[in-house]
Amino acid sequence: MTPLVDHGGGPALSGCCVDIVFGIALSSAKPGGAVQCQIIMLDGPASKSVGLRPRDEIIYHGSRFAPMPTKFEATKQTKASVSKAMDYFMHPENIPKVHPGFVKEVKVLSSEGDTMTIEQHAEMMGRKLRSVNKLFLRRDQNMFEIDTLEGDGHGSKITIGLKEIPTGTELHYVANMELGPLSFVAKGPAKSTFEKTTEEDAKALDSM
Repeated sequence: MTPLVDHGGGPALSGCCVDIVFGIALSSAKPGGAVQCQIIMLDGPASKSVGLRPRDEIIYHGSRFAPMPTKFEATKQTKASVSKAMDYFMHPENIPKVHPGFVKEVKVLSSEGDTMTIEQHAEMMGRKLRSVNKLFLRRDQNMFEIDTLEGDGHGSKITIGLKEIPTGTELHYVANMELGPLSFVAKGPAKSTFEKTTEEDAKALDSM
């Protein structure tokens, strides 16, 4: 990325790889208070490829970036029963076999009842990712909750609801992803990975 430069309308950020121009405004509510940085996408031919429109905003405040979580949802159906689907998600060590294009390794760090802590190594956009996640099964709701406790995507949360239907099971995914300060760039690839993952889950469950 090139340094901040002035294009006549205030500071802007132009990436040599992404080629998007941003306007940046700094403000502080009171002397000595936390600084808020507002970054607004102004122009750039690569804007469509990362899902941005003119005037899209990313807000940063204090000493760290704090963009809003990115939300994805998907609903899939499988011929597998609810009990088989439940057993499938309770074995995260098999994830690399089902999603080889994204997840490279999963280690189960601890397991107690319906709660598991796992370490996941993945890769997206050529970048290696590591996270520690807690997987919890709410049996009374037939719902899995996956919270990212540390590492890449810290603070992200995914829920997977299982609903019995006449032909098998309906899977409802809701993902609130913390993609970090470059969420405007990662959103597109993250969405594609999310959608491919749900499709691969359904395909794997159909074969059970």
